[in-house]
Amino acid sequence: MRITDEQKERAAFVNLPQFLMAHGFDLKKVGREYVWKDHDSLHIKDNGPGERGAWFRFSEDKGGDNIGFLREYMGMSFVDAVEALTGEHIDRIYTPSRTYEQKPKTVTARELSLAEADNARRVFAYLCKTRGLDYDMVSALVRGGSIAQEEKTGNVLFKYYDEQGKVIGAEKVGTSTEHKFKGILTGSASGHGFEVVKGSGEKAFFFESAIDMLSYLQMHDNELDNCRMVSMMGLKPSIVLDTVLRYNIPPQNVFLCSDNDEKGNQFAERLISEYPDMKRIVTPDTYKDWNDMFRGIPKKEIDTEQKTEVKKEADRMAAIGNEYWNSATDNRDKAVISMSVEDFSALFQKLEDSGLNYRAYRVASGFKMAVNAADVGTIRQLAGKNLEAAGSTVPFSPPEKNIIGNAEYRYIPNKEYISADRDLILKMAETLDKQGIKFSGRIYPTGKGTLTVSRNDLAYVRSVRDNIIGKRRQVGIGEKGQVIGNRSVSAQNRHLYMSTLTPKQYEEVKPFIETNARYSGVIRDGKVMFSVDRDEAQAFHRALDTAKREVGLIHTMQEQGLPMEQMIAL
Repeated sequence: MRITDEQKERAAFVNLPQFLMAHGFDLKKVGREYVWKDHDSLHIKDNGPGERGAWFRFSEDKGGDNIGFLREYMGMSFVDAVEALTGEHIDRIYTPSRTYEQKPKTVTARELSLAEADNARRVFAYLCKTRGLDYDMVSALVRGGSIAQEEKTGNVLFKYYDEQGKVIGAEKVGTSTEHKFKGILTGSASGHGFEVVKGSGEKAFFFESAIDMLSYLQMHDNELDNCRMVSMMGLKPSIVLDTVLRYNIPPQNVFLCSDNDEKGNQFAERLISEYPDMKRIVTPDTYKDWNDMFRGIPKKEIDTEQKTEVKKEADRMAAIGNEYWNSATDNRDKAVISMSVEDFSALFQKLEDSGLNYRAYRVASGFKMAVNAADVGTIRQLAGKNLEAAGSTVPFSPPEKNIIGNAEYRYIPNKEYISADRDLILKMAETLDKQGIKFSGRIYPTGKGTLTVSRNDLAYVRSVRDNIIGKRRQVGIGEKGQVIGNRSVSAQNRHLYMSTLTPKQYEEVKPFIETNARYSGVIRDGKVMFSVDRDEAQAFHRALDTAKREVGLIHTMQEQGLPMEQMIAL
């Protein structure tokens, strides 16, 4: 096998925290780093584009790069780590013959201690109700200790053991139907997978997942004897070869049952080209994998399954979206978009992923959705069509003392405060409420907002803020910038003025403007933009010019070295 320098470089520049969280690691963000909650002395760099990933564990005074982390904490070989990080298949050079290479020396894997729940209710609900597996089969595996429920997350643990009966790893599958998750327990031994053995185990069947393996087992239970059913937890030649070497299984007794898709077929073809006696078992072309075949879900239905579920959910709901934003935002700043149920179903997940605020209502003709007037263009881009939009015809202004939250201010211990623009604060409020984080907040007429949270939740709240900002950037919406001014301005009667002031100059003229004019505005990217009512635009420009002259006069007197008493008199 040969790994190129380019492959190693690509692996080194992968964003390590995002990779790990996608594989089930529980991380929390602290500044420019993430901390692994299970080992809080382990800090992981949040490397951006062009930056190498890095980690350091202070309690052990050691660290390394992306590849080193996967080898140290995920039990991967160097090649497997590069393959996992890059998502690229790396060809191993196998000896084409009816026999395998010499069996490697036995390496004793470390026994793992699993945090298992004292029941498996979510496991049974997911495997039996959602995935359709037989209750008696799952129950037998739970009683035998092969399947368990992870205490903290409720994930399914498909455990695997060494020849001495020690737990050396587990395949993890999420039990939430909304947030799909697959991963491998940290520290799991490489070259092993979840197994079910019938009889002598002299034949070996390899699948991409434990659920696919159990689906095949249930469909063919009466036909299978003396076999070893193994999950590769993906497409891993190392698990195939290590397993058959470990149990001295000849190539003609090896059956490759990977998915009926491009990657699954290529995986089987490569192994069979090296070991021609291996056999391929595949689903009919109608189905992608064994669980889909077991449940009767053809390939053409897979792509539309999520949209169908969203449509059903939308039909059941009278309203969906951010109620905090809707109740705290003046209707004059909103636009209303009308659309069919189908359009809303297609747009729903894109809206959720964009970080934008909206509130949609079910009507006879479909949906009416309230959004920020400034976001209409972005939403049309997400939808891929020119959705009809109009100003709101329903008068509504939030109360002057615009209080939000799910807890009273006085009941929040060890108070900490986060300020941002109003729209961002309201999106954060929705997210925190869904996560059960207690907060109180206030939205100000100037366009700013503040959240009060407990010090214990501050790091998480900041990560929520950063996540929303990141989502908005992906759809072309940057941060709102620093909100300025002494009043909010209606979007329908707005005069915008991009000034030549720098932020520092604005701070100097601010006291003079605010006593003579009403305005709002924003400072972003080093520029100052003002917003005023059209009928007050001339008065604002006069006040701004006067403020500039007064500040200029003060600078002149300072340069002449006049004492403060004379400056005040003048």
